[in-house]
Amino acid sequence: TNGYDILRAYCARICIVGFSTGGALTLLTAAQQPPGLAGIIAIAPPIKFKNRNMRFVPLVHGANQLFEWVSNQEGIVPFRPTEPEHPNINYQHMPIRGLYELTRMVSELKKSLGDVQCPTLVLQGTADPVVDPESAEIVHAKLGSADKQLNWIEATRHGILYDDIGETQQRALAFLARLEAHDAAGLATGEA
Repeated sequence: TNGYDILRAYCARICIVGFSTGGALTLLTAAQQPPGLAGIIAIAPPIKFKNRNMRFVPLVHGANQLFEWVSNQEGIVPFRPTEPEHPNINYQHMPIRGLYELTRMVSELKKSLGDVQCPTLVLQGTADPVVDPESAEIVHAKLGSADKQLNWIEATRHGILYDDIGETQQRALAFLARLEAHDAAGLATGEA
C-alpha cells in the first residue's frame, strides 16, 4: 500500500492491474478500500494451484526453519526447481520461503474477497498450467463488488498478459477506458 499512497499524492483516481501473485496483491489492496480506487484488474490471481505439491509448502518451510535454527544453514530444501514458460524472465528455482508467504497471502485473500467493492475485471486462461482456472470462478463469486466481470482467455499458458494471448492486453485496456469514461461522466455531473 505504500506505492498506492505515493500515487495518491499525484492522482485523484487510481486503477490497479496485477498478474498472478500481483493479481492477488491487487485484490488484497482493493479489499482495504483505499480512497480514490477507481477499479482493478486481476489477471490469473491464485486461489488454487495446478501443482498439488503446493499443499506441502508449509510443512517443508517448517522443516527448513527448524534446520536453519539447528544448523545455521539455509534449510533442507530452500528452493524448488521449476520449468518456467519464459526462462529469461521467470524463476527457474522458486524459494520455499517465498512460496510459503504466497500460501499465507492466498489464505488471507480468501477471507477478504467480499470486501472488494470497486469495479473489478478478472482475466483467466482456460487451461492455465500454474493457477487452477477454478481460482477465477472462486474470486468472481466471492467479490463484494456489484460491478464485476470474468473474462476467459483460451490459453494453455500462464503468461496470458505477457504473451497477449486472446487479446488480454486489449481487454484490460478496454476495461480501463470504461472506468475512465465513467469517471469523466461523473465529473461532468459532479458525482465523481
